Amino acid sequence: VPILVDNNAPTVTHEKIDVDVIQNDGKDCIKENATITYLISDIVENTTCSGIHSIQTKVNGVEKTVDVKTDKKVENQTISIQTDNYKANNDGSFEITIIVVDNAGNETTFTRNIYLDIIAPAFASKPYVIEDGKITLYASDNVDDSSELLYSNDGVNFQTSHQSSLQIMKLIHL
Repeated sequence: VPILVDNNAPTVTHEKIDVDVIQNDGKDCIKENATITYLISDIVENTTCSGIHSIQTKVNGVEKTVDVKTDKKVENQTISIQTDNYKANNDGSFEITIIVVDNAGNETTFTRNIYLDIIAPAFASKPYVIEDGKITLYASDNVDDSSELLYSNDGVNFQTSHQSSLQIMKLIHL
């Protein structure tokens, strides 16, 4: 009877996120709820280990146990976490913790924060420049090509620009 000595902890590898992720002040941010997928593995350096025994997830303190097939040795398992199933913290963060234990009792804890961008964009410190009868508005907060800047010449009818700055051709009295 062969004896398997397993001193290697399982691994949690990151992941696929089904929406765009942007960097904001060194934080991974999403603009909408997302499904985040992780690969759990108990194979180290192409060597099969004892197999996955249990997987527990914790998102902002809410714990869930992931079903692991116990009728056979599980070497790899994919899990998905949907952020819309959880309430974001006040700063928009989701603290995701995954705890994996293999059949030899080796344990891995993986923690990651991702932020739902809940802060409205702001204008730059100097939000506009008037030059030659034109006003140029500047927005901040990691404005990208998918961002929209709404503006109005009369305070009622709003138009959209998909740029981080916008030139309005007539002088508006501020």
